[in-house]
Amino acid sequence: MLTSFEAIRRIAGKLERLKEKGKIEDFRLILKLNMTVNLFIRMNRLTGDEIESIIKDEKIEIDLQKITEEDFLSDDYYRSFFNSTKPLDLGLRRTLSNVIDYDEDSPRKMPSCPIVLFYSYKGGVGRTTALVLFAAYYAMHHGKKVFILDCDFEAPGLLNFFGFENEGISKNGIVEYMKDKEAFPDMKLSNDHVFEASKKYSGNGEIYVFQAGNIMNERDRDDYLEALARLDIHGTRAIGEQFENVIADIEDRYNPDVVLMDSKTGFNDIFGIIGNRLADIIVGFFGNNAQNRPGLHFFLDTLLNKKRSVGLIFVNSIISRHFNKKVASFREEIDAYIQTNLENELDSLPAPPVFGLSRNNFLEDIGTPDEDSDDFIALIERYMSGDYNELFQKLARQIDDPTRG
Repeated sequence: MLTSFEAIRRIAGKLERLKEKGKIEDFRLILKLNMTVNLFIRMNRLTGDEIESIIKDEKIEIDLQKITEEDFLSDDYYRSFFNSTKPLDLGLRRTLSNVIDYDEDSPRKMPSCPIVLFYSYKGGVGRTTALVLFAAYYAMHHGKKVFILDCDFEAPGLLNFFGFENEGISKNGIVEYMKDKEAFPDMKLSNDHVFEASKKYSGNGEIYVFQAGNIMNERDRDDYLEALARLDIHGTRAIGEQFENVIADIEDRYNPDVVLMDSKTGFNDIFGIIGNRLADIIVGFFGNNAQNRPGLHFFLDTLLNKKRSVGLIFVNSIISRHFNKKVASFREEIDAYIQTNLENELDSLPAPPVFGLSRNNFLEDIGTPDEDSDDFIALIERYMSGDYNELFQKLARQIDDPTRG
């Protein structure tokens, strides 16, 4: 708990009691980015000295502004300010607004095809590899058109798969496309931006990849970083609309059966904006250890209480031994947290599906120079190994279900 947060919550509690007793009309307590506080009080029966005595014991720096009722009634600014703010406001943030208090009621364009987000709290759990394998599985065995978006903007990596890195082709990605659309609104998404995987990976289906950005050479990489630095990832409305517009352009040009989105790890705004606003299904990958527990709880808190219906699939990976025991422990951890913290909100929700993925040395080579593409294709053609196949069958059924439940 932040000491400064505790202090302003204590002050807010005291002021709320004074308001209930009619000693003040109202107040606004606002934390600034530099961790100092602005306090606005509409005075009533309390004197300035009495107000000072309430806050003097708190060590945090407070800029106090006392507003008489006469000033409040005669000044439009004060009336507008009190109408548009909450009594306690933790103020502006540099990041994570999309995670902490995303506005569920903000308008959004609903895509016609399902959006599946692959998320992990920590790296090294096989999230991106599973996404690539599922894309090939769904295209090859279900004949579907699959569109993949690399939204791990700080660590783009999807071009390592499907043999794209061997083609040596330079194309702009999502970040450049979003920024270029601001300058050239009529720009259309095309094969100048999007890679298509060889049919040996997709069979009767199709696989398209829209990379995060163009980092093939030094100049392209520098331009990508400049574009990323100008992308307001941490805002809410603007970045949400930009993602929606990208999805709309994808649907208009490619008409995919599903869009798979790869998120960056940890607490981040990309997960917040896609998970809260766009995704129909979220597949969460977690290790079975203490390091992953805060992320698992965050994932549960963030998504299971949402008003918007989102399909959830939990994956315990990568398990090297005691497979059944660890999957059972992972399931128990989820059930126990739900029952202890979320039971009242979840009376009508079924238990979310839980899968385990075992460690596979061959799969760890996918997307690296050690990959054998023939072995990769042969693996997909024979429906994967048992644990991956179970997960992929469940995800395919959930995508194909028109209710997306």
